[in-house]
Amino acid sequence: MQQYSDNLEAIMQRDNYRTVGEMYALAPEFKNPNEDFKNYGYIYNSNKKNSKTKKEEYYLALRSQINKEAELILSKQLEFYPILNKEIEVVNQGNTERTSIYKRILDIIFSQRDFEDGPSYDENNSYQKYHGFTKDSVGHCMYYPNEKRGIRASLLGDLFATTNLLSQYTYFGKDTGVIGIVPDAAKELVNRFIEDGELTSKTMKNILNKYNLGVNTKTSSNDTFSKCNKFTKEIKNLCDNTGISWKEITQGMQLSTKTPLYKLADTLAFNITPKRKKAALKKLNFLNDDFIDLIGKNYGGTASASDKFMIESIEAFMDGEIYGDFQARKLYERFNNIDTKQRPIKMPIIKDIDMIKNPVVFRSLNETRKVVNAIIEKYGYPSSINVEVASDLNRSFGARTKLSKIIRQNEKNNDEYRRIIADITGQSINSVTPKE
Repeated sequence: MQQYSDNLEAIMQRDNYRTVGEMYALAPEFKNPNEDFKNYGYIYNSNKKNSKTKKEEYYLALRSQINKEAELILSKQLEFYPILNKEIEVVNQGNTERTSIYKRILDIIFSQRDFEDGPSYDENNSYQKYHGFTKDSVGHCMYYPNEKRGIRASLLGDLFATTNLLSQYTYFGKDTGVIGIVPDAAKELVNRFIEDGELTSKTMKNILNKYNLGVNTKTSSNDTFSKCNKFTKEIKNLCDNTGISWKEITQGMQLSTKTPLYKLADTLAFNITPKRKKAALKKLNFLNDDFIDLIGKNYGGTASASDKFMIESIEAFMDGEIYGDFQARKLYERFNNIDTKQRPIKMPIIKDIDMIKNPVVFRSLNETRKVVNAIIEKYGYPSSINVEVASDLNRSFGARTKLSKIIRQNEKNNDEYRRIIADITGQSINSVTPKE
């Protein structure tokens, strides 16, 4: 984006254009007699001898530049229409304010509806698909259907992802060879994450060594500790730099939705528009102005499960139960809580006409249906069914392992590139985009 605005600024300075409108009207880059209208966003510079060679140049006009042009036009009109200086009363979000017609025109031209409000809102229109980004729009947890899904960018969300990754590793006693993680070690890993705001591979191994545990970190997952941490590390660094006590806002490292840190995560998740976010943050009495001024990044998105489920899964890990076992246990409990009359007897015959028309798809799904029904008939209902994705079906285990290794190496290289770019630009690692 910066490069596109720099492209436009270079043309402005080259020919001393006063406004963006003047530049679009006179700059040779935007003159094309073969078109009925100009494409102000980008132009193609093509080599006539080789039509396949095209250079695409983008030009981005900043909002501030358009604002400046509007002010120049209105200030000139003031010379002919003094009434533009007349003061009027306007109602803004329930508050009556006094302003000039001149400023009111600018407000109308450059006003933007908050992201949270959506494109429009009519509570009586049942056909309107989007009613803004609110807590009512958040989906429900599959494990606890009466609970809303939790906040992904939160301490709970980061810990949930981290304990999920830790659960994919294999732990073993160095002396005994017994497979499994000691509860005390698991508790220390979680507490260390909360205390430091992150968990690194070095810290993990040091903690495990205290309990004489070894670890095999080979896994099919491409996740890393840094990828699991979308919120906690950055917020802790901000707290440290602005004099806010990390221990106080985590309230003694509690896994709870009542802590100040959770209130901060909740506020950031549901206040995206900068002015709204700033106003909401000012209402949190444990923050200071330095923190509010520095937090420019948006932390949005919901987790795959509710806060209740995430807390229970983290606590289960602290008791030595890996996430996969905990998830299977919860699914089994959920299934047993369903009224037997509401449970399907067996998978029904496929009646979808589109599937029937495709013999390959129909044969595969029908064979799967028969196998599942045979399992139900002989062993009862399975607690879960694992389905391997189609793209991996034609690869051997060795090929999949080799591919996973290549992907992990590429991910490692990309993480290093992000770190270098972040050091140069001064932004956080998670803010670096693939284009950069």
